[in-house]
Amino acid sequence: LLNGAPVWLPARAFVTPAERPLPLDGKQPLWTFYVEPEGGSFRTDEIDLATVTLGREPDLSEWISAAPGKTATISDRDRNGVAELPLAVPTEDVAALLSDVSGRALVRLLCRGSLTGGMGFEAPLDVDLAALLQVLAGDLRELPEDDHAVPLGLFLLLAVLVLPGL
Repeated sequence: LLNGAPVWLPARAFVTPAERPLPLDGKQPLWTFYVEPEGGSFRTDEIDLATVTLGREPDLSEWISAAPGKTATISDRDRNGVAELPLAVPTEDVAALLSDVSGRALVRLLCRGSLTGGMGFEAPLDVDLAALLQVLAGDLRELPEDDHAVPLGLFLLLAVLVLPGL
């Protein structure tokens, strides 16, 4: 520790495939991303899963915790020779963290956690919310609850009755 400040070892966070949208539509309870050490700064199996959090830069005033009880299998999904750990956070928590973001935006998240040796790691994760807008637009094309093509059909009937009088 330098002057009481934590020492964060560098790591890389990513989603796979890279263009996968952030599913804030409520259809998936968990959002999964991956973390791997950079430059051999630590071993993936040293990550303490109970301490992993995700925040939004630049203010980092809110943090969400990785989903407890989610089993993680260390692998090399991106085939770069470095083992990564899958981590999951509740989708509704991510949606709350990004609730003030609108339109096309590149949002930087930061994943932090402790290592068993007493140090910590941090990994930036850039998320393009344009893909999210495409997902939401697709959902808006779906039929409303109970498959009502016109959920306010009664008002449509009322409009038909009023039109001949004009």
